[in-house]
Amino acid sequence: MPAQDKYAIHFLAFLTLLDPGPQKNSSEDIPPCQAFLHTSPSPSTAADSLRPSFPCPSGFSQASPLPYAYPARHPFYPVGMPLAPSAHLPPPQNRPPFLLYPPPNFTPLTNHTSFSAGFPPTLRPNFFNSQHSPSTLPITSGNVPILEKENNTKSMKDSVETSELDPKKLKTEPSDGNNRFPTTNHALSGKPDKPIARIAVPDSFWLVVLTASNKRFYYNTVSKTSDWDLPVELELMGFDDKAIDKLIELYKINKEIKKENFREAQEPEKDTVYFYKEINESANLLGKPQIEGIEEDDQEKISKVEPEDKLQPAATLFYDERVKRFRELLEERKVSAFSTWDKEQTVLALDPRYKLLTMKERKQIFDKYCRECAELERAEKREQIIKNRHFFKELLEEVVDLDLLSFSEFSAKYSRDPRFKCVEKWKERELLFKEAAEEFKKNATIKREERKARNKQAFIVLLNEKGKMHVESTWKRVKERITGDRRYDILSREEREKCFDEYLTELRERDTEYMKKQREKASIKERERLVKATQEELQKSLNKEKSNFKRDEGVETFKNLLRDVIRKHDICWNDAKEKLKQDSRWNCGLTREEKEKYFYQHLRLLNEKLASAFWKLIDETKEIALTSEWVNVRPLICDDFRFEKFGDDRKREAEFRYYMRQKVKQAKIDFKQLLRETKLITHKTKNVIAKDPRELSEIEKVLKNDKRYGDLDCIAQERSILLLEYIDDLAQRGSPPPVTATVRDRPLVKLKQAKSRIP
Repeated sequence: MPAQDKYAIHFLAFLTLLDPGPQKNSSEDIPPCQAFLHTSPSPSTAADSLRPSFPCPSGFSQASPLPYAYPARHPFYPVGMPLAPSAHLPPPQNRPPFLLYPPPNFTPLTNHTSFSAGFPPTLRPNFFNSQHSPSTLPITSGNVPILEKENNTKSMKDSVETSELDPKKLKTEPSDGNNRFPTTNHALSGKPDKPIARIAVPDSFWLVVLTASNKRFYYNTVSKTSDWDLPVELELMGFDDKAIDKLIELYKINKEIKKENFREAQEPEKDTVYFYKEINESANLLGKPQIEGIEEDDQEKISKVEPEDKLQPAATLFYDERVKRFRELLEERKVSAFSTWDKEQTVLALDPRYKLLTMKERKQIFDKYCRECAELERAEKREQIIKNRHFFKELLEEVVDLDLLSFSEFSAKYSRDPRFKCVEKWKERELLFKEAAEEFKKNATIKREERKARNKQAFIVLLNEKGKMHVESTWKRVKERITGDRRYDILSREEREKCFDEYLTELRERDTEYMKKQREKASIKERERLVKATQEELQKSLNKEKSNFKRDEGVETFKNLLRDVIRKHDICWNDAKEKLKQDSRWNCGLTREEKEKYFYQHLRLLNEKLASAFWKLIDETKEIALTSEWVNVRPLICDDFRFEKFGDDRKREAEFRYYMRQKVKQAKIDFKQLLRETKLITHKTKNVIAKDPRELSEIEKVLKNDKRYGDLDCIAQERSILLLEYIDDLAQRGSPPPVTATVRDRPLVKLKQAKSRIP
């Protein structure tokens, strides 16, 4: 039975029971409904007498409460949710549950808000708490109530005549989300109307609050006020009841989707089309609108969808075949290597091959497929980069005057060549150009030297053939004989004279008499040269001292610059150079290599300081023993700033292991020194221990008083081995040498003892 019919039947039954019958006063001509509205019978019970009266608008009077309509004790609204608009009024148990109706000649409007517009705010039907006002307002015309569906009036009257009044049967269907008035069932139940959901209105401070009785009101998060009616602020922003209804419907759809996603994580996956069908069927059962925005193709699939047990061919396929088909689906969809599962899942779910695997297997295969595609793309990209560089190098090899061009000139000249554009990055082009230019210059220099050596050898052959060279020859006479030959013209003027002098010197070395004279002249020149060299050396030493002084001053200046600017130990030279160049002390007279050398020295000092601080932190932590592992030590020192400053975890772990090895080594050295200082241990100790083992315990008891013994508590077994080895060593060496023995005798004694040990 529709909700309207039920409400009409209950309302007529209500009026029938409340009709006081014919009276003698002026209210005899008033219809039963109006008589109920205009009369206020005296309370018949103690509870009625204690109920406070409440003012009513003109033409209205308080209705006598029915026996089953007394309000129950209601709890307050829960903390954390907005209160209904009636929260500032007295509690529900202290307010009369009267019903307000319009005057007899009132013309009803379709909107409930217009009905209450003529009343004060405190007397509007939708102003009170939702559990004390009716969900629908029947309007009367004469003696007959006007209902929404006139064709059902007769059947409703018949039902009233044959039925008895039962408070349990006075119920109505829950109202839809657009109804802002409570239902009769909720008004009579005595239960509080609790908020169950909050929906934010976009670009405003208002919330739409849904209650347990399927109603809504509006709550302002700034002013902390509530209102059953649509606020004027939202109306000015363009919101109306339809927009609010759509907002609520979207909220409900999102809630359903979240629940379905949670179920999908626990249950086997369903096809997206089948999921839409289930949602729409549930919406039809609940009387809610279906999900919009489904494409025509999906609508056709919804009409053809089959039960889930018929859409599972995975049971008949092997796992490898299912994986193969799912990968084929990914390849057909051309899934990008850098796409995400959440982005592609909606598109892939429309294919039957999507359901061949579980959700976990789909994600694993999808991630593996994306990794393989990404690796393939990277490999192709690397190969393409190599090819592009090869094409660019071919262009550089074709340039004849590469050593004479700058990179800007080369770019302007060959920028239109396709091979020039193969390399995209400008810096990479410039780097390849510089490498090719250096290689070109190097090859050109080698070829030039080889050509020069061949030309020089050909000129010497020319001097022997036509120049008639001897030890007394001069260049002026020889030149007249060889002028005009191709081998003469191939060399420059300076090269010809230089080659002639070298060859003449070689000839004169072969002649002894000439060489004797030349030696005398050479000795004189040598003395002059030595004097000159001595003077030059003296001058150089003076200049060197000056330059060293300037250099030392420049080194100190540069070190101060490093201390002021470079404070991080992990900075590279190129980054540091950009920072250092901004300071005027950069031009301190040092070369680039010297600056780089002092920079790395500065970094080593920083690392040593950080390492020293890190070692100190380890020493200060008392929980760290010599055998402690990094996994157990790290949580103890990770909160200290010295831990954070010292590099990454790999470097910290390596430094910790190195320092612990050094500490163990030093602890063993200190323990051996303690044994040497202990006079109780002599060369006779071994025999004493053999006779009485308790002597070893006495020795250990004495050693425990020293800290160096306690440092090796974590490796007590190795400590005992060191002690026994020391006792054995003393026993093997025997009695110590006398005090009067010289130091040089001691190596001989040790040598004899060592020889005696050799079998």
